[in-house]
Amino acid sequence: MQPVSEDVAQPEDEQASALGRAITGTTIGMFVPVVAMWVVGGLFVCPLALAIGAIAGDAKITPLLIVLVWTLSAGLMFLRPVEEVVGNFFYGLRRPTGAEMERLGGAWNYVCAAAGVDSSKYVLRVQQIGEINALAGGGHVVAVTRLGLTLEEEELRAVLAHELAHHLDLHPVPLMLSAWYQIPVRIANLLMGVIERVAVVLSKFDGVFQIVALVLLVPIWILRLYIGVIIWASNLVAAIFGRFAEYAADRRATDLGFGRGLISVLEVFIDMGHDEAHAKSGLVARAFSVHPQAHKRIRAIERRIAENATSVAAPAAAALPGVVDN
Repeated sequence: MQPVSEDVAQPEDEQASALGRAITGTTIGMFVPVVAMWVVGGLFVCPLALAIGAIAGDAKITPLLIVLVWTLSAGLMFLRPVEEVVGNFFYGLRRPTGAEMERLGGAWNYVCAAAGVDSSKYVLRVQQIGEINALAGGGHVVAVTRLGLTLEEEELRAVLAHELAHHLDLHPVPLMLSAWYQIPVRIANLLMGVIERVAVVLSKFDGVFQIVALVLLVPIWILRLYIGVIIWASNLVAAIFGRFAEYAADRRATDLGFGRGLISVLEVFIDMGHDEAHAKSGLVARAFSVHPQAHKRIRAIERRIAENATSVAAPAAAALPGVVDN
C-alpha cells in the first residue's frame, strides 16, 4: 500500500476566511467515517429495534423510532455537561487552577478578539499528559497540556488559534459523532467475546458440542471481518482528512496573524524528534497518521504568510501614483 502524500493540493473550498464558522471540503470529507460508523452501529441497533418492535406488537413505527432516537441522541455529545464528563474520563481533562486560568484565559481572549469570536462560548481545560499539545473537542472544549502552558506567550496564542480554527471549521463534530456511533460496536464486541469464549469451551467436547461451537463461531468471524474492513477503511479516510484538517487549521491561524508563533512551536516538535520518528515509522503507520510532519506544515505556513503579504502589498502598490513617460 502506498503512503498517502501529505503534500497533495488542498480542496479549493478549504481556503476559508479567517472569520466565522465554515463547512469546507475537509469538514464534509470527515463525515464519511461518521456515515460508516453509523452503518456499522446500525448492524446491532436495527436488530435490537426490530426485536423490541416485535415484542411491542409494532414491527414498523417502533423500530424506526428507536433508530431515529439513537441517531439523534448523538447530539447529547455536544451538551456542555456531557462534554465535560467525556473530556474528564477519556482525555484526562481538568479545570485550570487560578494561575493556569490567568495565563490560559488571557491568551484565549486575545486570540478570540483577533478572530472576532465570543471567547465565553468555549470551555478551557488542562490536559494531564507530559507533552506539548492541545485539542479541540466537542462543540466547546479547548484544552492545553500542562507543558503547553510553558510555551512563550506568542507560541501559546498560536496553539490556541490553531484549536479555535478547528472549532470554526467544525472539525471536532464528526470525530465526536463517530465515537458515539461506535458505542454499539464496542458493546457488541464485548458480547461476541463472551460467546467466543463459550464456543471455545464447547469445542473441547466431542459430537454435537463441536457443531454448536462452529455454529456460534462462524457468524462471529464473518461479522468481525466485515466490521473490521469497514472500520479499517473508515480510519484511513479519517486519517487523510485529519491531515487536511491540520493544514486548514494552520491556514486559519496564519490568516489571523499567528503563523510565526505556529512555526516556532512546530520547530520545537522537530527538535523533539517528532519528524524523525514519523520518517522511521512504517508505510501503514504513516498512512494512518492524522498529523502531517512538522517541516511540511512549516512550509505550508510560510507559503500562506507569503500569499497574505502579497495580497496586502498588491492593493497598496496599485494605489501608488504611476510614473508617466512623456
